[in-house]
Amino acid sequence: MLGDIVISSETAARQAEERGQTLLDGIRILIVHGLLHLLGFDHEISDEAEREMEKKEELLLKNLGWKGKGFIQSAYDAETNSNSHSENPDALQRENLTCELFKDRKKEGSLRFYKPKFSYIFCDMDGTLLNSKSQISAITANALKEVLSRGVKVVIATGKARPAVITALKTVDLVGKDGVASEFSPGVFIQGLIVYGRQGRRISKRTLDPDVCREAFHYSCKLEAEVMTSVEHLLASAEIQKVLFLDTAEGVATALRPYWSEAVGGRCQCCPITGRYA
Repeated sequence: MLGDIVISSETAARQAEERGQTLLDGIRILIVHGLLHLLGFDHEISDEAEREMEKKEELLLKNLGWKGKGFIQSAYDAETNSNSHSENPDALQRENLTCELFKDRKKEGSLRFYKPKFSYIFCDMDGTLLNSKSQISAITANALKEVLSRGVKVVIATGKARPAVITALKTVDLVGKDGVASEFSPGVFIQGLIVYGRQGRRISKRTLDPDVCREAFHYSCKLEAEVMTSVEHLLASAEIQKVLFLDTAEGVATALRPYWSEAVGGRCQCCPITGRYA
């Protein structure tokens, strides 16, 4: 949990009216602005930080299809309009003094302005890091590299096995000590059946009961499915976390589900929607 965003409806309404916005647009702008603050952006510590946060605001608003400029630009526009119409010298002097104080504060700020307020990002692979072609796009790869450069650790949590994840990340140079995944990095694989902690140390592993695996292979032979080796040899050579049977919805309902609901006998968990047993 990053934190809370609290918006005063009265302040939001006043600002929206001053800036020619609807209340809904004003609140949306404040939500985006507050979210960026929670993510570690701070427009008050340097001019570069302000420009970066302003660009992020505009990008988020555009991608969400929300109207209006970002909070930072709206505030500047309102200040400019206020100064151009103000006839009170004392008010102008106070506003100019405030601007100078903010400029001084920004000069003291670090150019390395973005310091995340979180340490880890947990990411799935399919539909998250991988696109429709099962590839990691250049944009996604650059985003991951930028996150890593800021000291944030990316941990993969996926239904894939670790070797498959490493293969995918290797194509965009994100494997190894300074990358996202390696044989020595934490991760959650095969939908939680194998979990690795610090230094890649395995902290949790669940395997299927050998008798269930044996029954699965014998069942496959009855269906004339091709088995590349003997059942006993396969069971002796590898530990199995998951067995998949693929069929039509009708086949799952009339054959797979009834058979395996009885055959597993509580020795493993099953997913009857897809006919998957683990």
